[in-house]
Order: sequence, then C-alpha cells, then structure tokens
Amino acid sequence: MFLDIISGLRNNYGMMRNTKIVIAAVFFLLISSVLIVIAGCQVPTVTVTTDLIQQYFNEGKYDQVITECNKALQNNPEDANAFCKRGIAFFYKGNYYQANSDLNNAIQFNPELSEAYYYRAIASGNYGSFNSAITDLSKAIEIDPGYTRAYFMRADMYAQSGKPELGIPDLQKVIELNTDSQLTNSARDRLKALDS
Repeated sequence: MFLDIISGLRNNYGMMRNTKIVIAAVFFLLISSVLIVIAGCQVPTVTVTTDLIQQYFNEGKYDQVITECNKALQNNPEDANAFCKRGIAFFYKGNYYQANSDLNNAIQFNPELSEAYYYRAIASGNYGSFNSAITDLSKAIEIDPGYTRAYFMRADMYAQSGKPELGIPDLQKVIELNTDSQLTNSARDRLKALDS
C-alpha cells in the first residue's frame, strides 16, 4: 500500500510536472505568436534598386523597369526616384504623355532631380515645345553644372528652335567638360558646322 501511495504521488507529480511544462509551452507559444504578429504587421520596404533598374535599362527591358517602379510606388506614393525612372522607361517606350506625367511627379516630390528635368525636356522637344525644353535643361544644368548631356541637348534644342548660335556656349562647355568622348566629338563637329 505504501508503494501504491508513492506510485500515486509520482503519477500526480508527473502530471503536475507535465502540466507545468504544458503551461510553460503554451505561454511560450503565446508570447512567440504575439511577437510574430507584431513583426508580421510591419510592411516590408520596397525600394527602387538602382543596379537592377540600370540592368533593365541596359537590356532594354522597360516593362520590368516600370514593374519595379510600380512596386516602389505602392509602398511610397511620393518616391521621386521611382517616378523618375518609370518616366524614363515610358519615354524610351515612346509614351511621352505618361513619361511627362511621371517626370512632373518626380519633380514635384524632389525639385532637385536633374535627370527628371532632362528627360522632361526631351519629351517636350519631341512635341516641338522647345522653349519648355530649354527651360528644363537650364534647370537641370543649374542643379548639376557638370551635366554634359544637358548642355549638349540644350544646344540641340536651340538649333531646333532656329537659334543655333545660342547653343554655341553649351557646345563649348561640352568640350570643356569632356566627360563623354562621343558627345565631345559631336560638339566639335557642330561647332565646325556653325563656323562655316
């Protein structure tokens, strides 16, 4: 009988010990679940990956650029860089209206984004709005005085508007900056043509 009592105590102790373990496990799972829910509520950050976007541009995959930018804009509807890159992709696809809209948004959210002014200028030039293009290129140059392509393009817009002589200082600046040999050579050729 004494053995039966000890055995009963062991069983009760075992049950109590098991109950404590179960309670501890439930408590642990409850705390873990709460932490997982809290962590799970955080929205993952989606950013425009410059390297990936550049890779897509280099490969001519403008739809993928647009897709990546759309993801970024879902996360942050005021992402100027995403608007800018998507606008450039639309530009290369020939959708100048959508490009212009996105570039306007990029400039609205970041007025110091010289690339947005540059591409908006080219889109405007495609519509024959040379004065608007020249204004945007001037702003791009004001923001980034070393923006060689902007100087070259402004000279081109002056020429297209019938005032090629106004572009001479820009062509000279392209040669002075000499950051792109192809642009530098083209600027020299244009200056020679203007001199003759």
